[in-house]
Amino acid sequence: MTIRTEDCARDLSAKVDLHEQRASLYLYVGQLSVEEEALEKYQKGIEDLETAIDVCQKIATRIQDEGTDDMETDETVEEPIQKLRQQLCKAHCTVADLYLTDLCFAENAEQQCEMHARKAMEIEGENGKPLLDALQTLASLRLSQSRGLEAIDHILAAYDTMKVGCEALATLVGLGDSDPDLNGNAIELMEVEAANNLPEFEFRCQTAKLLLESASVLNESSEDEDGKREDHCIQCAIQVLGSLMAENDEVVEIWYLLGCAFSSVHPPQDEAARQYLSQAKDMLSKVKEELELEYKHDSENEEIHCQLEDIEAQLGNIETKLASLGGGGMHEEDD
Repeated sequence: MTIRTEDCARDLSAKVDLHEQRASLYLYVGQLSVEEEALEKYQKGIEDLETAIDVCQKIATRIQDEGTDDMETDETVEEPIQKLRQQLCKAHCTVADLYLTDLCFAENAEQQCEMHARKAMEIEGENGKPLLDALQTLASLRLSQSRGLEAIDHILAAYDTMKVGCEALATLVGLGDSDPDLNGNAIELMEVEAANNLPEFEFRCQTAKLLLESASVLNESSEDEDGKREDHCIQCAIQVLGSLMAENDEVVEIWYLLGCAFSSVHPPQDEAARQYLSQAKDMLSKVKEELELEYKHDSENEEIHCQLEDIEAQLGNIETKLASLGGGGMHEEDD
């Protein structure tokens, strides 16, 4: 690059940093806000990210016009562009989720949700395909619209991007589904890298729920092929839940969802389902005992009262599922 081009690129880079920092601030404040206020902050963050990407692309164009063959220089520009695109995708997904939850009764909520989900899908990753957040958000939207069959391809595509890492971690808790013929240092290194790059815990928990919900949609079909896809969705959910179990085995919801998954496969794996559901019940019962003890000393605490009611409902749900398995349920264990 010439000195003039370098100076221009440096000035543009400073502008990128300014917009990126401001976008980060808006998105952070958006997380702390609710409803319309949150929407306003997210929209401002999106505007700054779009400006930052536009400026980055101008830098790339100027370098390209200069005719440089420096691969390192090209990567220096491309890496921040890809990072900004990922942030923009997440921001659009967050707004879409906002319209699915807090702003679900807002005017044109469904159309706005659709628009932001679509914009997220238009942002390509390094492989030229939609990013993980976009796939999962669109799957969630389609399920909420009772368009479950359309959701399935999106959530399975989302799972495929984390498949290797999930299976590697799930193997640690005896739930892995990786190919036993694959071995060697190269495979191990690939699995370690994939596991380290997995999405955060809550995101994967939502992935598992969407996979199980997709399976229930397919369960309503009489087509043989849909039966196979149903089992595939459930097995994928088990791998995701296994990866979560490997990270933290003290989350009641993960034990419960695994119990639901094993009871839904064809044929049902009742023993495994009973094991996970019983563990979920035991963990919830302990939490209930602790809250009841706390409630005795603070009987006017409405928050504790609501928590106890919620736990009672969850325990009742688990008892129903255990009873449906046969061969022993909560009543038998309590005797």
